[in-house]
Amino acid sequence: MLSRNRTFAFPCALAFALALIVAPPPAFADQEPVQPGTTESGQDSTPRDGWDATKEHWYEDGEMARDHAFYDPDSDAWYWADADGSIACDKDVFIPVDESDRDKGGKWVRFDENRAMVKGEDYRYDAWYYFDPITGEMAKGITLIEDSAGPKWVYYDWTTGKMAHGEAFVNYDAEHTGWYLFDQHTGAMVHGFAYLDGDPSGKWVYYDQTTGIMAYGLQLIDDAWYYLDPVTGAVSYGMTYVPTWDTWRYFDKVSGRWYEGMPMGDWQGASGGAYPSLSGRANLNVHVDIANQVVLVRDGTEVLYAMVCSSGVNDCTPRGTYSVTGRGYSFYNRREAMGGRYYVQFYGDYLFHSVPTDAAGNYMPAEGEKLGQPASHGCVRLTVSDAKWLYDNLPNGTRVTIE
Repeated sequence: MLSRNRTFAFPCALAFALALIVAPPPAFADQEPVQPGTTESGQDSTPRDGWDATKEHWYEDGEMARDHAFYDPDSDAWYWADADGSIACDKDVFIPVDESDRDKGGKWVRFDENRAMVKGEDYRYDAWYYFDPITGEMAKGITLIEDSAGPKWVYYDWTTGKMAHGEAFVNYDAEHTGWYLFDQHTGAMVHGFAYLDGDPSGKWVYYDQTTGIMAYGLQLIDDAWYYLDPVTGAVSYGMTYVPTWDTWRYFDKVSGRWYEGMPMGDWQGASGGAYPSLSGRANLNVHVDIANQVVLVRDGTEVLYAMVCSSGVNDCTPRGTYSVTGRGYSFYNRREAMGGRYYVQFYGDYLFHSVPTDAAGNYMPAEGEKLGQPASHGCVRLTVSDAKWLYDNLPNGTRVTIE
């Protein structure tokens, strides 16, 4: 019988085999990789709050952030975690006011290639955008921003947020409805007069000095009146009917201005556009409006052509109804030391005629500049072109009414 305390000796081969069985395996190159959330020492790297070890995810109270924005005080920047926990990079994101109900609205923001929220101006997708310097919200609509040249009003498309350049029709609310013009390079809103190229020709228009909206109709600008086409906004030139005043006015052919006592610039040319044909007009007549210094050639009550004139000073042009009795190429009045060309007689020595001429037959510019205000000795003065048109086309017997 063997003793309980007896020691047995094992052969070496058997001892080696047993060692292989109980010894831990060596480390191999193809061992399992470290799992996310752990370090190579096997310790858990998931933080309670903040970035994980690889800065690929953000944690709050030990949970990975998903589908909401968060602020990192270390980088002083806002970020967005998508639904899968990945951080938004180089893309636009809609952040709802209520993350449980996106229909309650929110804001569009942008995250750059470093995943931080963009603030201020940003050029991307071949356009300029602007993001609120505090909230990061993408600007839309009329917006005042600061740049190196100072403050400027610009417009960001109501849908895309892209900065507008050139003409743009804006109508996102009652206060901002109309045509605007934005600088082709800077996007700055244009105020005042501007020339627009167009087909078949360009036009001058006016943008309100405060709102920037294109103006229409009668406008008082820098102490002078302008009439801007009620449809196109184009500045009117020459004789133009002004509904507000219910009369015609001559707007300067160069500047488009009119004011009381304005010198007549183009006293040789036509008052308006192309002259109409007067042949075949059953009710052809001429109406002289002394109060407004206007001559209207009409067919019945239809105005065919309007002309600026000068009637007699001190109301010396006779009022009443007359008719055309004759015409002549020129005349000269020695007592008045002036004459005229292309006269059409309507009552005794009272005539329609051109701007006065001197004894040598030369036109008198100082007298021509008086068109549009009383200046004659009783006749009705017209521009040189208008007088010649009446001389060539107005038939004898045509009724003339002076009021």
